[in-house]
Amino acid sequence: MKVLCLADIHLHGGFETEEAQALLKAAEIVHQRKVEFVLVNGDIFEANSTPEQRLVFKAFLDDIAPSKTVVIRGNHDQIKDLMVFNQYDDRVWVAEQPERIVLEFGPELPPRGIPACLQILTIPHFNAGALALQQE
Repeated sequence: MKVLCLADIHLHGGFETEEAQALLKAAEIVHQRKVEFVLVNGDIFEANSTPEQRLVFKAFLDDIAPSKTVVIRGNHDQIKDLMVFNQYDDRVWVAEQPERIVLEFGPELPPRGIPACLQILTIPHFNAGALALQQE
């Protein structure tokens, strides 16, 4: 399985910015390398996002289809800005709290016929995640 991990995108503006161009270039790499899973490790936006910045990130998600994607909130991301992408379609998940996400991929593996899967354990925005882990 091929996995692409991204972090600290920090979108500052619209499609004309260097950050947006780099993000869309990453989408090209997803297709060139036949990446099956994309993990976005937070800080997509610099602070409160604008509608144009959310459109840039949506374009990225559209461009990387059919790859499955997990987005983990970073300390610069506002939850209201990311939750719009949660279950955006059946291949995008947004993690706002520590959780276990299990994604099934491809054909069943012999000898038991169990589907190949990937488990992702998330701790979004580590300070908040660390506090939550102390309570559980």
